[in-house]
Parts: sequence; structure tokens; C-alpha cells
Amino acid sequence: MTNVKSISRTLIVDAALLATTCLIPALSHLLAFPLYKLNPMLLVLMGGMMLVDSRWNAYLMALLVPFVTCLVVGMPTVSGAFCIALEFATVVTVVSLAAPRAGRRFWTLLALALGAILAGKVVYYTAKWLIVRPDQLVTTSPLVQVVSVLAIAALFAFVVSRRRSS
Repeated sequence: MTNVKSISRTLIVDAALLATTCLIPALSHLLAFPLYKLNPMLLVLMGGMMLVDSRWNAYLMALLVPFVTCLVVGMPTVSGAFCIALEFATVVTVVSLAAPRAGRRFWTLLALALGAILAGKVVYYTAKWLIVRPDQLVTTSPLVQVVSVLAIAALFAFVVSRRRSS
């Protein structure tokens, strides 16, 4: 029975996260603010890893989030979704390899999240450079990216450290 509850909870969380991701463009238009520049799909992925403690589910979300958004919303392009899926798979891999040894200290978890996201960004920009066009490599301000990545990593570290402490 517990397994059924766990699977049901995972499916509900995943569906809610995917729906949230698909609503971001509509919210961007409604608010007249480009929310997509704040790494919302990365926030959804990290949120999923905080809410559902399953490496395989995280990999599934890493693949689903960019492609579902591509199919439903039309953004990113298929090649962009592929690059983002590679980025997210890298983030999941680094987190899943390092998290068991990270303990519960906020600063250690922050370093883990930042390292995972940085590794993912290296993979993303390498893939984008190879697949898309080099002249379209950076489309969002580096400052905006740094601030959003710091905020997402800090949120991840805070939530996970609190969860592990209790």
C-alpha cells in the first residue's frame, strides 16, 4: 500500500510540475515579464528532486520537462529542448552521485547544487554551440542567469538541509 501511495504522490507532483512549466509562457505574457529568463524549467527540475526522492524520476523529469514544454508551448525549439535535456540529465547525475555524501549542512548542499548546475550549464552551452548556431549562444544576460542559479541553488540547499535535519 505504501508503494501505491508513493507512486501516486510522485505522479501528482510530476503532473503539477509539468503543468506549471507549461503555464510559464502564459504567466510571462500576463505579467509582461519574461519569466523564462529566470530558468523556470531548472527550478521545476530542482523542485521535483526536492519533492520526490527518486533518481529515476528526476531523470524522467529531466527528459520530459523540455520536450513537453516544446510540444505544448512551442518553446524551446526541438534542438533547444535536446540541449536542455542534456543539461538537466547532467544536473541529476551530479546531484545523485554527490548528494549521499553531502550530509545536511546548508553550505555543503549549496556547493553541491551550484556545482551540479554549473556542470549542467557547461554541457548545455557546449551542446548549444555544437547543435544550434554559435551566434545565438548566450541569449539571456549572464547576470540574470547567475542570480537565478544562485537563488535556485540556495532554495535547493535550504529545503534539503531542513529535510535531512528533521
